[in-house]
Amino acid sequence: MVTIRPATTHDVPAIRAVARRSWRAAHAPLLGGDRGESFFESEYDRRTIQKKVVADRSRFIVAVTMTGVAGFAVVAPVNDAADVYGLSWLYVDPDHWRRGIGTRLLARIKRAVQRQNGRRIRLGVLAGNQRAIDFYERMGFWRHSTYFDDRIDARGYIYVTDVP
Repeated sequence: MVTIRPATTHDVPAIRAVARRSWRAAHAPLLGGDRGESFFESEYDRRTIQKKVVADRSRFIVAVTMTGVAGFAVVAPVNDAADVYGLSWLYVDPDHWRRGIGTRLLARIKRAVQRQNGRRIRLGVLAGNQRAIDFYERMGFWRHSTYFDDRIDARGYIYVTDVP
């Protein structure tokens, strides 16, 4: 059984653990150990996660199983464009991949954006992360453009979907 609920500051250590396991499984093969690990430590430190959990404009949710946090997602308005939301994180622990948790998290995020009169969700995904690309395309996202992240020396794609 999986429960989707708002994240709290008490969830931060578990969120970080899920992020680490998922990041390593999905990104380490693409970036190499040192580059990916350094980026992870700077972008997913406890303080950064905690700020996103308590941010007024973002929606941070967790998927919880009997064993604890199994996944999470964060969406927030992009800059001042009230109708465009950025999905900054959607991670599921690799032990829970292919069990529908990502689908449930994304569905809840879409409903939250819809309730805020959002019209579009956008996200970035590394070019070599085919598992994530396939997931987002199955969920109705399409490739909009490309980007280059000089922090990790990697290119990626911007994906978007309209929220009905």
